[in-house]
Order: sequence, then structure tokens, then C-alpha cells
Amino acid sequence: MQLTEHPDERVVGIDVGGTKTHIRVVDRSGTRDLVIATDVWRDVDDPSDTTRIGALALTLARLGVRPDDPLVMGAHGCDSDSRRDALEAAVRKEHGQRVAVFNDAELIVPAAGHDRGIAIVMGTGSIVVGATDSGTAITAGGHGWMLSDPGSAAALSREAVKRVLRRHDEGLPPEMLGRAMMAEFVAEDVHDLSDAFTRGASIHRWAAAAPLVFEAADAGSQEACRVIEREAHRVAELVAHVVRRGARGLDVIATGGVIVNQPRIEHSLATHLHRLLPTHRLHVLAEPPVAGAIRLARNLFVNR
Repeated sequence: MQLTEHPDERVVGIDVGGTKTHIRVVDRSGTRDLVIATDVWRDVDDPSDTTRIGALALTLARLGVRPDDPLVMGAHGCDSDSRRDALEAAVRKEHGQRVAVFNDAELIVPAAGHDRGIAIVMGTGSIVVGATDSGTAITAGGHGWMLSDPGSAAALSREAVKRVLRRHDEGLPPEMLGRAMMAEFVAEDVHDLSDAFTRGASIHRWAAAAPLVFEAADAGSQEACRVIEREAHRVAELVAHVVRRGARGLDVIATGGVIVNQPRIEHSLATHLHRLLPTHRLHVLAEPPVAGAIRLARNLFVNR
């Protein structure tokens, strides 16, 4: 979907990820995009922190945004009403009253040009978000990189290391996946790997190793293939959970660095979704999610 119209009233969309914040401003002069590091204005380890909103407000002002221009933000970590309300109140205090804050996954369906559907984020972290007919959000997954977030970059690395350790416990030598992970974490054996992986635990360090899983799978590693298949199946199960709980729409829209850049997991996810939900259709989002924030800003504050 190409967002080519530029209304007289300026609208602002912000997509806040765990690593990057994508700001888009649309008005009569065209579309302006800026991507900044999220940690410039937000504590990425504490999504409830709102003490540095002023830094974001200064960035918006430099883009020509005026106080009370319609603004919609989709923010990583806003997984509860209390977190959304707190962030929305903080942004309104700096910017004005025409502000709405959502979970970042809630930008995906409108970014694809749909009014209803189920969104999947598979990037550094992951989450599945749907909505009831009344618009109530239903989420599954997204419980954090250490425990959950199936199909995310961090989870792929975590599950890969667990496969390597399991293979060792079965008395089998490391295969390609194990050798790749040991090299990445400078480990001489699986015991060193376990220690290094645990000591260096952070969402970004784990996520950075995820491409090795796909490289190993492409080179013929059966263990890597099993990791990818299992994670894709877990994401498909989350979609089935939100459908069972009342999420409407037959279009499943996915985005995030893992699903966008790795056709192997896209194909696996499509296969598992078809088995669990044969009436639903998987699409990989072509537009950046911030386009959904612009569409929501227009619908909520301009086209009324």
C-alpha cells in the first residue's frame, strides 16, 4: 500500500522497537522519515520508564512537528493497559492531547491496508496480536526474550544452544550448528558454550547470533532445521491461540527482521499456519509498520 496522499493537516507516526525508533511525518510537503536509536529517549530494558520523553519531543520539534499535531505511537513493551496509559500520558504532557499509544504490533495490520487481521512481529523479540470485533486487543507471546518470544532472533539463538546441549547429553558430538555457536561464543566445548551464553545474556547479544542458525540450516544442519521448524510451529500456535480467544480477520500479517530476511522460516510458518488455520492467509508486510501509525492517526484524529 503506497501512502501518497499528503493532507493539509500534519500527522505523525512513531514505531518504537527494542532497538530503533522510526518517526514519520506526513503533510502537504511530503513524507519525512527519521530513524533513531530507541535508547536515546527510552530505557529499552524498562518499557515502563517515561523519564526521557523530552528527548523524543526535541527530535520531533527538529522535524517541524508542532504541539498537538495528531500523533500515533506503537511501542515495543506496551503489552498492558497500564503501560500504554502511562506512555500515552507522558507523550501528551510533552506534545498535546491528540495522541494515541498502542503496542507496536498493532501498527502492522493498518500498515498492510487492512482494518482487521492478526499481526505477528518476529524480530529481536516477538509477539502475536489480534483484536475482537469490538477492537479489544488479544495478545499471545511477547513475554520476554529469556522465557518466551518464539520465532524471534533471541529465541532462535537460545533454542539453538539448547539443542546443542541436548545433543551432548545424548552422547553425540557437535554438528554444524554446535560448532558455529561455539565459535561465535569463543567456547572450546559445550560446557564453555553454556557458561559463555549465560554470562553474556542480553537480548541483543543473543539476537546477533541468530543468523548462524539459518546459515547452518542452509549448509545442511538438521539440528538447525529442527530449531527453525519448532520456532515457526510455536508462532503458528500463538496465532491459533488468539483466534480461539476471539481475534477476527483471516489475514495474518508478519513483519520483523527474522521473517522479512529469512525465507526459510517464512515458508515454515506458512506451512504450520495452513495446517492449524487453513482459512487464514499469511502475508509478509511490504510497508514499514510506521505506515500503520500514520493510517491510525488519520482515522483517529483527521478523517472523523
